[in-house]
Amino acid sequence: MNRKVELKALGVVLARDTEIHKGWVRLSEDSRGGIPSGRYVRLAHGGRKIHCQLRGQLEGTPEKDCVEMSEYYRDKLSLAPGEVFGIEIEEVGQCGRLRALFNHPDDTVQVAMYLGAIGVGLGAIGLVLGLIGLTF
Repeated sequence: MNRKVELKALGVVLARDTEIHKGWVRLSEDSRGGIPSGRYVRLAHGGRKIHCQLRGQLEGTPEKDCVEMSEYYRDKLSLAPGEVFGIEIEEVGQCGRLRALFNHPDDTVQVAMYLGAIGVGLGAIGLVLGLIGLTF
C-alpha cells in the first residue's frame, strides 16, 4: 500500500556533514504521515522528483517542520537552504527503490547498481543462448 502525503510548508535545512553523501532525507515523524522511517519515497516539488530513503530527524534538529537534505537532493529539486516550500511525499515499491539506488549521491552505490544490472543482463543472455543450444 503506497501512502501519499502532501506537506504545505516545510523549511529546508542542510544535512549534517556526516550525511552529505547518504541516500536519504530526514523528516520528523509528525510530518511523514504514517510512512515509517527507512522506507523509500518519491519527493516531488515544482514538477521535479527525486527518489530516496526517508529517515526520522535526529535529536538536536533546530526546527520540527523542516526537511534535512544534502546539496545533491536540493539541487535536483531546485531548493535553497532556508527556503519554505510545499512537497509531496509518496511511498514507492521496488522499482522506486531501484531508481533511488541508481541515482544515489554516492558514486560507489551507483557503480555497484550498474555492475549488477550488467550482470543480470549477461546472465539473461547466457540463459537464452543455453536454451537455444539445447533445442537445436
